[in-house]
Amino acid sequence: MRQLFAILLGFGFLVVSPEAQSRSILKSIERNLHKVEQSLCKASPSSKCKTTRKKYVKPKAPVAKPAPAPTPPPPLIAKPVPQPQSAPVAKPVPKPEMKPAVPVVVAPKPVPAPPTKAPVPKPEVKPAPPVVTAPVAPKPVPKPPVPVPVPAPAPPVSQPPASGAADNCLQQLAATGANFSPVPQPSSSAECDVPSPVKVTALKTAAGMVKLPDQPTLNCAYALQLESFVSNKAQPLAQSEMSSPIMAMGTGPGFDCRGRNGDSSAKISEHAKGNAVDIVFFNFADKSGVLVKDALNEEAKGFAFLRDVRAAACKDFTTVLGPGANSAHQEHFHIDLEFRKGGYRICQ
Repeated sequence: MRQLFAILLGFGFLVVSPEAQSRSILKSIERNLHKVEQSLCKASPSSKCKTTRKKYVKPKAPVAKPAPAPTPPPPLIAKPVPQPQSAPVAKPVPKPEMKPAVPVVVAPKPVPAPPTKAPVPKPEVKPAPPVVTAPVAPKPVPKPPVPVPVPAPAPPVSQPPASGAADNCLQQLAATGANFSPVPQPSSSAECDVPSPVKVTALKTAAGMVKLPDQPTLNCAYALQLESFVSNKAQPLAQSEMSSPIMAMGTGPGFDCRGRNGDSSAKISEHAKGNAVDIVFFNFADKSGVLVKDALNEEAKGFAFLRDVRAAACKDFTTVLGPGANSAHQEHFHIDLEFRKGGYRICQ
């Protein structure tokens, strides 16, 4: 590098004056040195090179940069107007291919029987006694009246009965404790004949005496049956269903010389033989009472008692008629001991 510098220096002295040459040589040397340093720094850059570079670089006058040209606005692009879209057409969904099912043979199941509904329990109601209708007998053709012989007057009550059977009946009736007295025949008609008539005022039962305020005139055999019915059937029913024993019973007069149902042209009634009574009411020891006319009224007091008394009477008597049988028996129980062939009974 020094050799280069010397060559350059000698060459400069040959051309110009000493001062001009000096300055020229110095400037030339500086430039050459600068170039050399630049070339050397390019080959091996270092911190020293950076300093040397700054030293020999002349500041350059700032060059005014031309102002950037205004950027033209982007061209306006017309946006397409959205058209109303039509509803998408539903594409048919392809149905899956159905393969024929393999037939399955199912054994028939037994069909269960429909469940039977349990019967709703109803209050126990004793069945009404069976209704037995008697065959309607043809009405007899009225015949001209036949003169009836007047029977001999009946013996006075104080005289003993004429037959042994009547005497035996009176003894049996007295043994029951009933209050009664024998009476003469209540009628002079041959059709209205009462075997061993008695007037009964009271019947004795285990629960006490049952008064008969109508003092019916009855056949002695019928009076025995009536006493058995009241003592063994009616009185126990009253104590169990009315909670009080019977103290009195309405019977009507008992004997009545007439046709059935009050029809003079009908067959003679059992009343004409002292063989029936018509029970109208029952009075009890607690001063309560029931009327037979309410025998069909389920709301009436004593309905069950009257129903059961009627059913019991159907077993002790051959004829029982009451409310519901016909218009003549709407207010009382008619009970009699009419004899019929084959043991035929009527219970209505």
